[in-house]
Amino acid sequence: MGTDAADVLDVVGRVDRAATQVVASWLVESEGFAEGGPQSLADLGALAGRVPPSALINAHLMWRGTTIDMLEDEARGGTADQALLDQARLVLAERCDAGLVAVSRQFDEPRDRLTGLAHRNLLLERMEHALHCAARYGDSVGVIFIELLPAEGDSDELELEAADRLRRVARASDTVARLNRNEFVICCERLPSQLEAVAIADRAPMALRQPYAVEGQDVHAAATAGIAVSSGGEGPETLLASASKARHAALEQAE
Repeated sequence: MGTDAADVLDVVGRVDRAATQVVASWLVESEGFAEGGPQSLADLGALAGRVPPSALINAHLMWRGTTIDMLEDEARGGTADQALLDQARLVLAERCDAGLVAVSRQFDEPRDRLTGLAHRNLLLERMEHALHCAARYGDSVGVIFIELLPAEGDSDELELEAADRLRRVARASDTVARLNRNEFVICCERLPSQLEAVAIADRAPMALRQPYAVEGQDVHAAATAGIAVSSGGEGPETLLASASKARHAALEQAE
C-alpha cells in the first residue's frame, strides 16, 4: 500500500479510537451501557441488539462529528500534513456511512406496514432497554395494553386514525406499538411515578372512544386498557402479559 497509505491508516486508527472513547462515555450516561464498551467504530456496529437502533445511529453521528473535530484540531495545530488529514477524513467518513447503512436496516422491518407503529419485536426490544434503565436508575416502566373494538366493523381508515390518536396521547419518549389489527401497546419508560402511566392509561381509551369518520359515516368504537408497572424486576414478555391480564380484568369489571 505504500508509506502514504500506512500513514493514513495510522491516523484513521488513532482518531477512530479517540472518537469511540467519547461515544462510549455518552453510551454509559445515556443508555446505561457499562461493561465491554466499544473501542472502535467496528465495535459500535457489534452493539446491535444490545442498545436501540436509534441510539446506535446517534452514536455513529456523534462519532463522525467527533472525528471531524479532531482532524480540524490537528490541521490548525499543524501536527500533520493537510493532504494526509484529508485522506484520513475520507476513509473515516466512508466507514461511518457504511456503519449507518447497516444500523438503519434495523428500522426496515420493525414497523407495522399500515400504521407505522412499532410491531411486537421492536416493542419488546424497547421494553427490555427500558427495564434495564429502570433497574439502573431507580425509575419505572409502564406498559398499557389497549384493545379497540369497533361496534360497526373496522377498516384501514379507522385503524390509521386510532394509531394517530394514540401517538398524540403518548409522550414523545414513549413507544406505541400495534400487535394485531385491534391490539395496541404503549410502553412508557423513565417514569418518576406510576401516576403518569395511569394518566396515559386513562386518556388512551377516552381518545379511542371518540367517533371516527369512515367513508362519510360516524363509526363508534369501544376501548379497554390494562396497565402494568415495573421497576426492572420482570422481563418484557412477563410485563406485557401482566398488562394484557389487567386489560381482561378491566373488561370483566365493565361487563
